[in-house]
Amino acid sequence: MHGTRKPGGRDGTVRRLLAATTVAAAAITMVALAPAASAAPGPQAGPQSRLTKHVARTAPATPGRVSTRSASSGGGSGDFTGDGAKDILARHQATGQLKVYPHSGTYNGLNTYTPASVINFGWNGLRWIGQGRFAGNLNGTPRNLSDVISVGSDGRMIIYPHSGTFNGTSTLRAPSVVVGFNWWVNDLIFTYDFDGNGWDDILARRAGTGDTYVYRHSGVFNGTATFLAPQLVSTGGETDLEQNMADVTGDGSPDLLFLQPDGFLAVFSFTAGPTDPATGKPLGQAYALGFGWETINAITLTDINRDGKPDILGRVASNGNLQAYTNTGSWDPNQFGQAYGTYRVPVVVGFQWGINDVIT
Repeated sequence: MHGTRKPGGRDGTVRRLLAATTVAAAAITMVALAPAASAAPGPQAGPQSRLTKHVARTAPATPGRVSTRSASSGGGSGDFTGDGAKDILARHQATGQLKVYPHSGTYNGLNTYTPASVINFGWNGLRWIGQGRFAGNLNGTPRNLSDVISVGSDGRMIIYPHSGTFNGTSTLRAPSVVVGFNWWVNDLIFTYDFDGNGWDDILARRAGTGDTYVYRHSGVFNGTATFLAPQLVSTGGETDLEQNMADVTGDGSPDLLFLQPDGFLAVFSFTAGPTDPATGKPLGQAYALGFGWETINAITLTDINRDGKPDILGRVASNGNLQAYTNTGSWDPNQFGQAYGTYRVPVVVGFQWGINDVIT
């Protein structure tokens, strides 16, 4: 199970989560993670889950590289077109084109996403590409449109603000803004509105450790002052191949989604588990969502059927099919810590997605 310094919710509970150890804002990094699948892995009954026991680490971080295992950027998809539905941002591996696949507005198999629109060129050399609500409106308030964020080979993190209009290569507006340096100190990165204030934050696992930190958005889009100093969220994730965040358990608090080397996809609830005698707060509890996910080479989170619950997109390694695992809305783990009923069997929503090396 994942060890944690704090259970968190979207209200005052998150504040208690963030009361954990604060570390110097040494750097910021982001990753793209993903597995691939040939047969439908996913939420199916099976052997008792073998979740790795996570242990807290206190060793100092060492410089690391952004993971290249996964084709996902870490974090959920966002709205680029302004219609309220979550679209997909992707990079074409061969050409370096940055593309958006707009959601049609209806979850309908292969008709769920419309053909891709190229919004920029020359993105080949970037180590990580993601999206989130960072730049805000001109009056300094959050907005629902997604901005693009990247990390280059030089470790700089840059945000490319949305222009406010989805219009091909005019979708992103100038100038781009550098918001951080030395982001190679982290080797898993993802985005999520951790404290529920409308701005997306950055979460990252420090390279060489199992520690995951949150860099909260300051509420002001202002260069290197955009994100605050990192604060410890959880420990013990040394072996995680992927990390992401959403309210999977439906308790109103963010949960940590993670993939293990043996193919188990799991979720760590900050609000479950035994009580820590030292703090009086839950220590957290990990639950298995499904097995066989080693056959998937890209994972990202979305709300594909627009019901307000986090769904999973997974790309099958063997054929490049993009599959949707929709959330059943049921959270009922058994005595073995298995919650296989949380996600439905996959539905194919796209073919030939192997042409993209970033999917988010």
